[in-house]
Amino acid sequence: MSKIDNEIKEGTPRFKKGDLKPLVDIGLVEPTIKDIPNSPKQKYALTDNGREKLQTIS
Repeated sequence: MSKIDNEIKEGTPRFKKGDLKPLVDIGLVEPTIKDIPNSPKQKYALTDNGREKLQTIS
C-alpha cells in the first residue's frame, strides 16, 4: 500500500506539493477552482472515481 493510501485510510492526509498532481492526473481528485489553478483559495475534492478507490482500501 502506498503512502497516500495509508494517509487516506488513516484519515490524516498531509500531501506534499508533488503528491497531489499524480492524483489529479489519474482522476482521483479535482480542483474546486478549475479556472484559477494557483488561487490561494484552491481546494481539492474527491471525484466519484476517488470515492470508489477510497471504499476499496477502507
